[in-house]
This record gives sequence, structure tokens and C-alpha cells, in this order.
Amino acid sequence: MRRASYLATSMCIAALGGACAMAPSLSTGYADETSREAGSLPHDARDTDSAADAASRPPEPDASFLDHPDASVPPPDASSTPPPDSGGCARVGPGRACGVAPQCGCSSGETCDLTASGDSQCVGPAGLGVPGNHCVNAAACEVGLTCGYGQSCRPFCTTAGQPCGGANLGTCIQLKGGSGAAIPNFLVCEIKCQLHEPGSCGLGSGCFQSSITAGASDCYSAGSKGYNQVCVYADDCQAGYGCVGVSGGTYRCKKWCRVGQNDCGGATCAGFGTPLVVNNVTYGTCP
Repeated sequence: MRRASYLATSMCIAALGGACAMAPSLSTGYADETSREAGSLPHDARDTDSAADAASRPPEPDASFLDHPDASVPPPDASSTPPPDSGGCARVGPGRACGVAPQCGCSSGETCDLTASGDSQCVGPAGLGVPGNHCVNAAACEVGLTCGYGQSCRPFCTTAGQPCGGANLGTCIQLKGGSGAAIPNFLVCEIKCQLHEPGSCGLGSGCFQSSITAGASDCYSAGSKGYNQVCVYADDCQAGYGCVGVSGGTYRCKKWCRVGQNDCGGATCAGFGTPLVVNNVTYGTCP
């Protein structure tokens, strides 16, 4: 499964998972791959009506961001999580190897991470990836960070829907297994980034509108397609670009820009009929 598309009434901005469908709304959840369609008309951001609906459908995980849970193994009961041990470490999972938020129970240079079944384990040695950087597993990230969502390094957190503490961190989100059930203790932070800044998330990652939190951003693995190349999904495009097209038409990678700012080298940043606002910034695309 790929990440779904943004939708608009007459124009579409491919977001995280599928291209434009029939509904005149902006979808940022994961979508069934078989439900997507492409088209053949060019993009004109000035002739569009878009409406954010980012929080209406939480994404389902896939193998790209999480060791896919084995449906035959029931997840541990989060309500039965043991209290902190004598050393003050709130170890999680059936094996109680270590704690994820806060991190505890592992040796220096190791991270307490979660397995596909929701058990804890110490992994290491840790890498150099900071929050938002692209990763393939937790070993690519700094100590204390997991690679559990969007193939980007991020910290664990404790309460879904609440702000994460720390620089450039957004909302705490709950990750779910293939069945749609919450994976105990697998809560991670979204990353605050800027759509128009290619380096906002670090090498290999791009900044996208969050698939979960309305009006927020997050870092996901970016694609390789550049200016005006045909695309289907937002993450087909390089960092700093959105996959944009007319509903029922062809989508192309266009550079994100801030409406009213000089982000297009002297050209006008074309906004949308219904403003697209991410992190309190109104976005459009360059010609």
C-alpha cells in the first residue's frame, strides 16, 4: 500500500496513498490501492477548490514503516503493562526487556524498540539519524529513536493526540497493526517540517501534510521524480514537491511555495480555492 492522495473539487494534490477519486475532498489517509485512478489534464492551482479532511481516516501500517504484525499473534494487553521495576524503568511487552517512553533498560548506545508482536527489545549500536531523517530500521537512528513510521527516525511518546515535547516535534500518534487494532506502547511523534523546504526532514525524507493530524506536517520517505514529471502519489516526488493535477487527469510534481512569498523565483505562487494550510502556513504550487 502506498500513501493516499489529496483530493480537490477540480484539482488534486496527490497526498499520501492514492490518486483522486470521485469525492470532492482532500484525503490524507491510507487508501486501498485498487481504488485509485489517474487522468490526463494539466494542473492549474488557481482553478481549484480543496478541502482538508486529513484526520478522518487514520492510516493503516504497511511493511514500509513497520515490521508487519503477525495477525496470528494477539497483541499484549496494554492495560496489563507492569509498573516500573525497582530501578524505576517502566518495561513494556510480555518479555519486559526495556522501556520505550521514557527509554530505559538498555545499554549505552542501544535503543529500546518494539517488535512486530509488541514486545520490547534492545537494539544497537545506534546510528546517526535525527528525527525526520530517512531510515530502514532503528539502527539507522540516534539512541532512543525508532524507525516505526514513514521510514523516518522519530521518538516514542506516551499519549496519543497530545503534543510531543522537544524541538520540531508535533503530535503523538498511535500506530496500528494490519487488523486496525492499536499496537500496545507503539506511540510515536510526528515531525514538524516545512513542505517547501527540501532539507526540512533530512536526506532521503520529504515533508508532507500529515496523514493523521489535520493541518500538521510529517516526514516520510521521499521519491525521486522532479519538476513536472508524471506522478501518482505524493511520495513519488522529491522533497519540496507535491504531486498535483486536475481531478480525473494526470498528476505532475510541482514545487511547493508559500502564498504571497517569493518562493518561485519571481513567478506567482498559485494557491487553492480553499486554502491549503499546514503548520499555519498557506501553501500553493509554483508554475
